[in-house]
Amino acid sequence: MKILKTWKDERYGAQNTIYKLPNGTKLFHSIDPKTVDSTFTIYTKGGGLYENSIGTTNGTAHFLEHVLATNPNRHFKTRKQIEAYEFGTRAYPKIHSNAWTSRFGIAFHASTHYKGEYRAIKRVFSMLDSDPDTFGKYIEKERKIILAELGQKDKPEKNAFLNYLDFVFGHLTEDYRKYVLGTEEDIKKISEEDLKTHYERIMSQDSVILALQSPSEISPKSRKIIDNIDKFFAARKNPPLQPIPNEDMQNQFKYKHFRDEKAANISIEIDTFSPNTLKQDYRGRALRVFSFEMIHYILFQELREKKGYIYSSNPFYVNSLLNAYSLKGTYFSTNIENFKKAVDEYQKIVSKRVHTFAKSKLGIKWLESQISGVIYPSTSEYNDDYASTHASKYLDGYELSDFEKFKKAVMSIKVEDILSYIQDEILNKPSVIWITSDREDQEIERIFKQTLLYKHQSSL
Repeated sequence: MKILKTWKDERYGAQNTIYKLPNGTKLFHSIDPKTVDSTFTIYTKGGGLYENSIGTTNGTAHFLEHVLATNPNRHFKTRKQIEAYEFGTRAYPKIHSNAWTSRFGIAFHASTHYKGEYRAIKRVFSMLDSDPDTFGKYIEKERKIILAELGQKDKPEKNAFLNYLDFVFGHLTEDYRKYVLGTEEDIKKISEEDLKTHYERIMSQDSVILALQSPSEISPKSRKIIDNIDKFFAARKNPPLQPIPNEDMQNQFKYKHFRDEKAANISIEIDTFSPNTLKQDYRGRALRVFSFEMIHYILFQELREKKGYIYSSNPFYVNSLLNAYSLKGTYFSTNIENFKKAVDEYQKIVSKRVHTFAKSKLGIKWLESQISGVIYPSTSEYNDDYASTHASKYLDGYELSDFEKFKKAVMSIKVEDILSYIQDEILNKPSVIWITSDREDQEIERIFKQTLLYKHQSSL
């Protein structure tokens, strides 16, 4: 195996190495001494956003994941054989297998005690080493299961998340505005030919990466199966998948209230979009984290603890909805009596009070505390998606984060830097305002239009 990159993740406490296997497949291996688990994942591009370019029905990627993950294949001829293999005994540990589909890819995954590592690797490999001509045997069973899964969700017109997607991504293709599993109509339409076509296109060495996290070096038994997986993908010379279509997300002020009869409070989300870069921007990341955390701290101390205007507040950062952009913002919840006061106070905080706070004795201590939290981090909890998450980023061409470089960037942050970021990226950036409550649209919109936030955003 050829080493492409190796480094120690000081924050997570793992030694990471990216290998190029003899036949060209990439492997991300993370040695994590804080666990006795071994977790193996095969991640392949070809999630929901690739269906149009592949030429398959919406929802096919998720449907294919179902067919591959739980049904017999070339290694296990019956479902009973799969269950018997995954059950543990006194001689070997049990295996937990799973799979999931996102907008960007499909992951096949198994974890076990490290003494059963090679068995977990074999189980994951078996999911992908399937005969497409057998897909027709399982299609109706999986169709019923997926329709039942869809049935657990609210109807589209009453689903807050789907309405948010439609509101924010209305100018993009339909793929951005619905669940990865598709609509009921899509699921009923997916054919055996869709599944075969999608399977053949994603079984490409250029579209796949392997990820293993374990407490020690790769065992000879595990290495033997990994070599077989390498040969399996090397034999598939499909061209790389076409890039996801260009996304155009211009920050512009718009707002919408969504009436959710189940809502107990009024929730306000203030969102902006930032373009993703393949190269890490450590300073920009530090400024984002500190700026939104400062706003959150003031919101919590003043609007919740002192005035009781809000119940909860959180900064958020989401990079799973779009390929080329990330979403960042602030969320807080209130009630109808305090709705206008809470929104007005938020606007006063980002326009004025951050300046007073940042230069006060408490603000100086707060910033020092934030820096301290980075220099002396607490122990990271074990995350069985750690290797697969990093592997998928690497596959997409992203520079992987180096905690030491982030720490260095944090050390250079000054109060003035944070205030400039808040001014440019939060206060004076046109935002998407998303409000949910059980009140009537007219009532919420009438009150919102009287707020300082609405008046300021309307002027941008």
